[in-house]
Amino acid sequence: MRILTYNTRGLGCSIKWKSIRNIVLKEEVQLLCVQETKKEDVTKVVCYAMWGNHEVEWSLSPSEGLSRGVFCLWDTNSFFRGLGYLGLEGVWKENGIQMVIVNIYDSRD
Repeated sequence: MRILTYNTRGLGCSIKWKSIRNIVLKEEVQLLCVQETKKEDVTKVVCYAMWGNHEVEWSLSPSEGLSRGVFCLWDTNSFFRGLGYLGLEGVWKENGIQMVIVNIYDSRD
C-alpha cells in the first residue's frame, strides 16, 4: 500500500494540485492525506486534478477560517468508503485486511 501525507499550507492554486498529482501518479499512491487545506469546500475538479483520474473518492473536514482543514482521497480500486468521519475505515481490496486510517492536523496556535 502506498500512502502519501502532505501539508499543503493551502490548496488555493492549481500549481499545487499539479505538483501533488505528479507525485500521486509517479509513486502510484493509493491513499492521499492532506493537511492544512485552508478550504471550506473542495470541488470534484480539484479532486480529479490532484488524483489524475476519476477513480477516486474523498472526504473533507473543512477549515475554520484561514487555518486547518484535512482531506483524504483514495483509489476506489484499493478501498471502499466506510463510515463518514474524519478518517478512513475500509478494507484493503488487495488482501482483505480491515483498517482505519486517520488524517490528523493540529496547528500549534
